[in-house]
Amino acid sequence: MEVYNKEKTQIISDYDLSKGRLERDERTIYHEAVKEVVEQFHYEVVKEYENGGKDVEKVVDVKGVPGRDAYEETEDIYVFIPYTDEELKKKEDEILYSELSTWFDWYDMQVSQYERSKRLEIAFDRDIATLDAEAVQKAEQMREVKDRLGIE
Repeated sequence: MEVYNKEKTQIISDYDLSKGRLERDERTIYHEAVKEVVEQFHYEVVKEYENGGKDVEKVVDVKGVPGRDAYEETEDIYVFIPYTDEELKKKEDEILYSELSTWFDWYDMQVSQYERSKRLEIAFDRDIATLDAEAVQKAEQMREVKDRLGIE
């Protein structure tokens, strides 16, 4: 199916799905009535024979066109609907929320490994204080994003 701009006036191919969405739609195409044209022709002599016979060829002067009534048809299309600034900001926040959630999953695993290393009295290869400081910053970011998205 073809993809049209929001006004359905132009086919587009360079749309960016991170900046908008596709919606199914229909487009009506109007076909004008066509008046019938009767073919007009004449014959031309191509060759004449001694006995009076002739070879002739049909030459079309006006090509015939079958008539038809006007009609409409619809075609299924997609319409690219750009996101509003508000929708774009929400999408950015959703991505940030997902990234922060993934980071906190990783952080929780690092804390668990650190605790395990302490219990087993083996070295831990990360600086837990730096990770904790980063977690404080990311927790504040997470609170702000949750507030904007309305997540409790």
